[in-house]
Amino acid sequence: MEKETRSVAIPFPLPLKTWQTWVGEALFWAMAVLVPLLGHFFHWNVRAVLPMHWVILLSGLVYGQRGGLLAGLLSPALNTLLTGMPVPSLLPAMTLEIGTYGFVVGTLREKARWNSFLSVFVALVAGRIVFLGYSLLFHTYQGEFLLWAWNTIKVGLLSACLQVILLPLIAWGVLLLLKNNSHA
Repeated sequence: MEKETRSVAIPFPLPLKTWQTWVGEALFWAMAVLVPLLGHFFHWNVRAVLPMHWVILLSGLVYGQRGGLLAGLLSPALNTLLTGMPVPSLLPAMTLEIGTYGFVVGTLREKARWNSFLSVFVALVAGRIVFLGYSLLFHTYQGEFLLWAWNTIKVGLLSACLQVILLPLIAWGVLLLLKNNSHA
């Protein structure tokens, strides 16, 4: 007798085509404001925890390149308007960085069909390159660039590692839940 095996395929991102997916995307925008706000309220080291990064990467994994890019471009400005954080001087670099995260992770999952874990890793590297490139180009760093760059990266390294491991698993659960509830 053959043993029946069932595997659960990792779903690919949902396209932003229905009102339900747009409501879900808008919830990511709200979470991208609320999670950093909670971080500041509870005195987390937000440079280490990177609360907005989590939400934007998850948006890209769930709603693909358009969802990730929209969340990444809108969320820093929404945060500044509603909470005053990030400060306006950080807004351009942070918007480009976080927009890159959402776009790259969404594109790699939705269009290139890459593994979620690798997609998050590559998106994190790309976003940091964009942030550092902006900082170098517009001289927004303090002191010697390479030392500043390393200090900027190392403080969020643990969080980045956790994002690579946990976000694909969280996205998998969210996508299964959404697809099982006919929101696709």
